[in-house]
Amino acid sequence: MLQSLIRRPRRILMTVDAVGGVWRYALDLARELTHGGDSIVLAGLGPEPSE
Repeated sequence: MLQSLIRRPRRILMTVDAVGGVWRYALDLARELTHGGDSIVLAGLGPEPSE
């Protein structure tokens, strides 16, 4: 029972379109998710981001 309450880290693949300013929000979200122990990979589409 106790083992079902333990949260295991997730491995998350996020796709991101670099057009329209979404890139910055995706980076912020990924950073916050890593604080909980999750592993994040961002797959960017579109032109190379400026930041």
